[in-house]
Amino acid sequence: MGKFIYQQLANSSDLAPRFGNRIYPVHTNRKRSELEFPNAVYTVSGLIPDYKKGGGAHSKDDTYEVEFDVYGDSYLSLIEDCYLLRLEMEKMRLSDSKHSIVKVELADYYEGAEITTDNALMYVIGIVFSVRVKCK
Repeated sequence: MGKFIYQQLANSSDLAPRFGNRIYPVHTNRKRSELEFPNAVYTVSGLIPDYKKGGGAHSKDDTYEVEFDVYGDSYLSLIEDCYLLRLEMEKMRLSDSKHSIVKVELADYYEGAEITTDNALMYVIGIVFSVRVKCK
């Protein structure tokens, strides 16, 4: 799943002007002075297999939960950045020899703020997607 997400977002001409290469699969604690905004961190946080009758022990369809934490120093700009990220994720339809993404939907959304290790404020918006994958 991480490979599909990276391919979609890294090749997006809509996201590049806003995020550049600041979309990461791993979160690290850093000082705000070391961060560039906006930036996003994604995690594949869940998997719900869908075993079909008579299909044996292998799932035919899976649903992944993918969470993004998107950080910024301006609340209003961050809302716009998250909207672009949402549009990009919802149009994702990639496949390889074993899997094909057939549907991406917004599953949850939350807003907040965090204090960095150097006691500075940054805004965070969490976006959770449900990603339906067909197993070949």
